[in-house]
Amino acid sequence: MASSGTFYATVETGFRLQMEWELDHQSVTSNRSTITARLYWMSLSSGYVVYSSASKTAGIQYNNGSWDRKTASNMASLSGNQKKLIHSKTFYVYHDSDGTANFDLDGYFDANVSLNGTYYGTIALTKKSYTLPTIPRTSKPTLNDYYVWLRDESVTIYTNRASSSFTHTLTYKIGDSTGTIATNVTTSHVWTPSIILANEITDGTNATCTIYCKTYNGNSLIGTETKTLKLYVPEDILPALTITKTGVDLFNGYYVQDRSKVSITLSAASLYGATITNRSTKINGATYTTNSFTTDVLTSSGTNTIETTVTDTRGRKKTVTSTFTVESYHNPQVVSLTAVRCDPTGDENPQGAYMQLVGTVNYASIQSTNVLLTTLEYRAVGMTDWTSATVDSNSSNPTLRVIVPADVNLAYEVRLVAKDAYSSSEKVVNLNTAFVLMDYNASGKGISFGEVSTTDKLTVNMPSVFKQPIKTTYVDAIDSSLHLAVGFTTKFRVGHTDNQSLQDLKVIGNFEVTGDVNVGGNYNGDWHNVEGRFVHNSGYMYVKPYNSSSSHSGTYQRGELYFSGASDTNRFVFISRTMGGSSASTTIQAGNFATSSSIKFKENIQDYAEDALAKIVGTRVRTYNLKSAPLGERKLGVVIEEGAPSEIVDATGEAIDGYAMTTMAWKAIQQLASENLALRMSVEELTNRIQVLENI
Repeated sequence: MASSGTFYATVETGFRLQMEWELDHQSVTSNRSTITARLYWMSLSSGYVVYSSASKTAGIQYNNGSWDRKTASNMASLSGNQKKLIHSKTFYVYHDSDGTANFDLDGYFDANVSLNGTYYGTIALTKKSYTLPTIPRTSKPTLNDYYVWLRDESVTIYTNRASSSFTHTLTYKIGDSTGTIATNVTTSHVWTPSIILANEITDGTNATCTIYCKTYNGNSLIGTETKTLKLYVPEDILPALTITKTGVDLFNGYYVQDRSKVSITLSAASLYGATITNRSTKINGATYTTNSFTTDVLTSSGTNTIETTVTDTRGRKKTVTSTFTVESYHNPQVVSLTAVRCDPTGDENPQGAYMQLVGTVNYASIQSTNVLLTTLEYRAVGMTDWTSATVDSNSSNPTLRVIVPADVNLAYEVRLVAKDAYSSSEKVVNLNTAFVLMDYNASGKGISFGEVSTTDKLTVNMPSVFKQPIKTTYVDAIDSSLHLAVGFTTKFRVGHTDNQSLQDLKVIGNFEVTGDVNVGGNYNGDWHNVEGRFVHNSGYMYVKPYNSSSSHSGTYQRGELYFSGASDTNRFVFISRTMGGSSASTTIQAGNFATSSSIKFKENIQDYAEDALAKIVGTRVRTYNLKSAPLGERKLGVVIEEGAPSEIVDATGEAIDGYAMTTMAWKAIQQLASENLALRMSVEELTNRIQVLENI
């Protein structure tokens, strides 16, 4: 770079045409330089002179522009050692936007003189190029950080100004928001972006912000440069969430299991311009996605948890939990009820004219606010109205005991009723007439053993032994318990090959058999009803399938064969004789197998917290043949002894509970769904990070 320069052309030995230039001034505002060029005709020694008064022309050219010429007389004359200015030109050179500039300079002189005997017409210089000093221009800002958290972090903006006289105005733009960061900035400025700018970052957690640096020289704007950075919404800027719950169908202010509900209202809002996109509330085993809702009846007692998660457009989540207590509830239960004949003091006496009634109930107290009313009452068989023996409304688990007169000639029904605020239950037992060994009915058509005769029938109310077969073609009804202790080898048959065996049987009461039971032989016997308790103690029970060609209707025609009870031994097992008696071999086909699953059948309900997926993965799946059919159809399943989860193995240890297996698979699917959601969120987070890196 140069601020002045000289170049020339020598003529003969003692003459020279010389160009000299110098930088007069540089304007920062105008971004230009002022230059003066001077053209000299020179004598290099005292002996070199020129005599010429004629008019001559000299020219100066810059940047290949037009020639600037001058014509004057005596221009070529020179005395010895004279340096004669024959032409000068002042001009502007405009610099580039970065402040740099180059220029060319040229000149000539039409001397038209003879020098030392040689004629010279036009004397021309050789064009020369120069680089001028750079004029300071617009500052180029830089940042100390390009990723900044709003509110919590600062960024230093360096102006990198080219001149100490420059000042700067710093502004920003993010989204639709603009503003001034600082004015009259010299070398740098520290800026802490306000959290208010989060209003411009609503569809993610970060956005690009542009910083504008305007460079001034005094009041004159030289230029503007920009720089970008990423602004991030702080991680603590989460949706705001509150849960308001209101009890529905409370009892004395308490939530009650299987009776109360809860109404939920969410107040959710995101901060700084974002909006809520998703709501998820888990309670009572269900998930709700609306702002307000009412649950089904609350099925679990104890501490119940409401867990709500809301998500906003930034992808930020807020989870709030709230707990409340649900009081345990079950319907009143009659635990026991007995009625025995006694004397007035309560001592048991089968011939007594009194009866002692004892009943016990159980109920849910609901923090001692649920009042239980228990009523012990009786009536003679055949009567309509009940007579109250005693009433209790105070005890939590009352045992009622009372002695009342009981006519020795009458049989009685005794009822215990337990009623609370929600429901009631009752139990009825029978008390026979007073014991007499044998009694004739007044009609002369009935006789009883062990009780007073009250009907025109033969009744027996005492243990009996029949040493010979009892044969009849029809038993109309057995009004009490039928107990047949006939031994292992003796068969109880209904409609078998013995024509004198029972053809039809109707039992009202309890039917207990020790031995084998065969229903439906060659004659397809018909069990009308067993309305009480059926107990089969030992031996086999054979129910012949319905024979469509028979005029009699079999068990399957009449309706359902129903087995129920609380004991693990109450099992209904089909055995195929054609396959060697293996209980694992028979196929049962039906339109639908329904497993009882209502809350009314269940108690002690808890969430299953085991890793169902791991249990399933750890259980081998096998194909196999049944030992009873080694060449038969290949089966698919699990082998209990190879580590099948204990939860799906029934109490015998030999069979799989299909309902439990299906439920465990259900739980495993829920685990897979949760893992899938977590993976999707991780992929989304990684995608966002990649986008940030690509924008750097």
